[in-house]
Amino acid sequence: MDYALTFANTEGNTAYETVLSGKQEVPPVNSKATGFGFFQLNGKGDALTYATKISGLDFGPLLGKAPQTPDTADDVTGVHFHAGSLGVNGPIALDITKGQDADDFKATINPDGSTSITGIWETTDKANQSISNFTAGLQSATPGDDTKLYLNVHTKASPGGEIRGQITGGRPDVSAVASKGQITFNPGQTKQVITLNVIDDRLPEFDETAPIFLSNPKGAAIADAQGLGTILDNDGGSGKGLPETPQTGGKGNDTLSGDNGNNTLIGGDGDDFFYAGDGDDKAFGGKGKDFFYGDGGNDDINGNQDNDTLYGGKGNNTLYGGQGDDDVYGDGDDDVLYGNIGSDRIYGKGKDKLYGNQDNDSIYGGVGESTIYRSEEHTSELQSRGLISYAVFCLKK
Repeated sequence: MDYALTFANTEGNTAYETVLSGKQEVPPVNSKATGFGFFQLNGKGDALTYATKISGLDFGPLLGKAPQTPDTADDVTGVHFHAGSLGVNGPIALDITKGQDADDFKATINPDGSTSITGIWETTDKANQSISNFTAGLQSATPGDDTKLYLNVHTKASPGGEIRGQITGGRPDVSAVASKGQITFNPGQTKQVITLNVIDDRLPEFDETAPIFLSNPKGAAIADAQGLGTILDNDGGSGKGLPETPQTGGKGNDTLSGDNGNNTLIGGDGDDFFYAGDGDDKAFGGKGKDFFYGDGGNDDINGNQDNDTLYGGKGNNTLYGGQGDDDVYGDGDDDVLYGNIGSDRIYGKGKDKLYGNQDNDSIYGGVGESTIYRSEEHTSELQSRGLISYAVFCLKK
C-alpha cells in the first residue's frame, strides 16, 4: 500500500522567543534576575503556547510555597503578557499568574532555584485582551521583529516590573520533510516501519505531530487510514544530546542553542542569543549586542564586539566581555571574569577572579571571597568577603 507523510508545517505553527532583563524595563531596573522564553502560535492564530524559565527571583510565596530566600524584595507578585512596543509601557493583556490561564498554567520551581512556567493563551481564556488581537502582528513578524507583545515579571521591590522581555518573531516551526512511498506486508506480517526524516537543529521548541496517511491497498483492506506520530524536542534537556559539531550564526539576529554535551556556538553579525545548555561549552559572539547564558558546565564565553551581556550560569566559567560596554555575571561558582576593552560592569558571586582591564569599569565583588584585579598587568588586589554583599568598586586605569 501507499503511504504519505504530509508533515511540512501543515499546522502553520510559528515560533517566537524572548530574553528577559532589567535593562528592558521602562525605566531600566538594575536587576540580576534573568529569563528566557519560547512561544508558538498555532496556524489558526487562536492559541499561543508559552514556556519560560526565570532565574534569580523568589516564586515561593506566589505559588503558595515556602519562600526561596529570606529577602522579601525579590518575591514575585505577578507574571503578565503586556501589549506594547520595545521601550514603551503597555497594559496587561494576559495575567498568567492570577487565574486568566487557569486551565493550562503550570509553574515548577527547579532544583537550581529557577522557575519554569508553561501554558497556552487561548481565545477562550478570560484575558484582558484576546490573543486574536495580536494574531496579525505575530504572523507577519519576521525573525527579530518586535511583535508588540512583551513578558513582564513583577516583584515587591519593582512593582512596575523587575525584568522584561520583548517577544520577537518568528520562524516557521518546521521539523520534518514531507515524503511518500510504498510499504509491503508479507503473509502474516502485521507491522511495518515508516521512516520520518526529521530536520535536526539546536533550538528548544515544542513537541509536534506528524500525520501519516495510508491508501491504495492491494489484496487487503485498511482498518484505519490515518495515524499520528509525535516528534519530540531533543534540545530542551532531555539528556539524549546531539552531535558535538559547531553551530554558526549568520548576519541576522540568531538564536544558537546547545544541548547537554560540549557545544561550540559561534555568532555572526546581528544581536544574537546564545543558550549553551549543560556541558563544557564554548561560545563566541560577533558584531552586535549579544546575550549569552552558559547554563550548566564549565564554559568559555567571549562577547567580542559591541555591548554584550554574559551570564556564566552554574559551573566554573571564564567570561570575556571583549570590546564594548559589557555586563558580565559570574553566578555562584568559581569563575574568572574579564571586562577587557570598554566601560564594563562585572558581577562576582562565589570565589571569583575579576579583572577590569581597560577603561572605566564597575566591579561588584558580591557574596563570597572574590579577588578583584585592576588588570592582568596591574595585579594589585582588592578582596570582597562573604560578609560584604555586592560591594561596589569603580576602578580606573
